[in-house]
Amino acid sequence: MTTAITLAEAQAKLAVLKAASASETLSVRYADRMITYRTAQEIIEQINYWARVVTELQRTAMGASRHGYATADFSRRV
Repeated sequence: MTTAITLAEAQAKLAVLKAASASETLSVRYADRMITYRTAQEIIEQINYWARVVTELQRTAMGASRHGYATADFSRRV
């Protein structure tokens, strides 16, 4: 991922979208912007997207692999 968004910003966007979906509102406000979605499905798609972004940023912050897997290290002798 090559984005300049921070984990905190991604978490904030995700929280706003989740709150909107819980209240069945099709409009959300991010800082000074108001975004109105046409359908609840669009909000769900955005929730799924931002959940993936948050997960990836959290994994990166912990030093984990970006893709959720690790390679075997066969160089050590037991």
